[in-house]
Amino acid sequence: MDTTMHKRTFGAAIGLTLVATLAVACTSKDEEKATPTASAPVATQTVTSGATTTASPAPAAELVWPEKWRKGTQPILGSIKNAPARVTPTPLPAGVTATPAPPAATPPAAQKVPIVFYVDTVTSGAGESPFNVDATIGCARTSMFSRGMRIVWRLTAYDNTGTELQPATIESLVLKVAGKDATFRYGRHGDAGWFWTATYDVPMETPLGTLDWTVEAKTKSGATATYKEIAAFTAPGAERVMVDGSKTSTDSRTMIVN
Repeated sequence: MDTTMHKRTFGAAIGLTLVATLAVACTSKDEEKATPTASAPVATQTVTSGATTTASPAPAAELVWPEKWRKGTQPILGSIKNAPARVTPTPLPAGVTATPAPPAATPPAAQKVPIVFYVDTVTSGAGESPFNVDATIGCARTSMFSRGMRIVWRLTAYDNTGTELQPATIESLVLKVAGKDATFRYGRHGDAGWFWTATYDVPMETPLGTLDWTVEAKTKSGATATYKEIAAFTAPGAERVMVDGSKTSTDSRTMIVN
């Protein structure tokens, strides 16, 4: 019996040694892995329920990107931690009457247009920019981009009967940006379905600030329409500070920010 147990123990030790050796051999010494921000606890948490006691692993530490992926990246949109609350207006002194609000504006007459657009901008996939500048996340909807990035426009269009405009009914669909034209192409994009896309590679010398663009469409039936972004929203305190120290009060349009 002792001899048999000794053989089993010796065999198990050899097996564990081989597994460890193979694990080391399959891991490159130069490979960089996501590392925890803090060392994970070695101890386990013990959970007791009645007469039964079980051990469960302690929570894993939060993971971060490897340094080689984070080096040189700049966030397109950051967040401010512990931001101050909006200032509460100071109450008026006793006996002082507030200035009455101006009357509500009357909206213009409703428009009837030949073509209705939906257009947005997203980041491109990795490796698509000829300037080798990628977003940290591909296909992410945003209006802020860096120099060197490829911007992707996504578009769907309908005539005033509610019928989607596809290649069979479109004569031309063109993106005009920074003095250049790009033709939209219609295609399937995975689970997102079918829509039109066009791209623009932002030159490295592009001035920071608003990037103006329009879409011009013409149907085979002769209808034409132009799409432009909603006019910029400006308000006190809505300025953006560019990385070169310049400021812009344009708050709601496509921007080149760094």
